[in-house]
Amino acid sequence: MAAKAQWINPIDFEVEKARAMSPGSQAEFASPTISDVAAACGFSVATVSRVLNGVNPVHAATAASVKAMARNLGYEPDAAAQSLARRSALIRRQRALNRG
Repeated sequence: MAAKAQWINPIDFEVEKARAMSPGSQAEFASPTISDVAAACGFSVATVSRVLNGVNPVHAATAASVKAMARNLGYEPDAAAQSLARRSALIRRQRALNRG
C-alpha cells in the first residue's frame, strides 16, 4: 500500500522556503521541485506530474489546485532533468527491443 502524502500548510511551506533561501543559505538558488509542489498541495508526486505534463485525466479540482500551487511556488520544469528522463526512457526502450 502506497504511503499517503502528508499535507503541508502552504503558508508554513512558504515560511520554510523563505528561511532556507535566506542570504548565505545553500538553497539560495534552488528552485522548487515537483516534490515540493506535491508536498505543498498534499498530492502524490505522480499526480502532480500527471497534471503538469497533461497526461492521463485528473479531476478538474485536483488539476486546478496543483496548477495554482505550482504557480504560487514559482515552479518551472527543469530542462536538464526532463532531458535525462527522456534519454533514460529511450535507453530502456532500446534495450527491450534488443532483447527480442
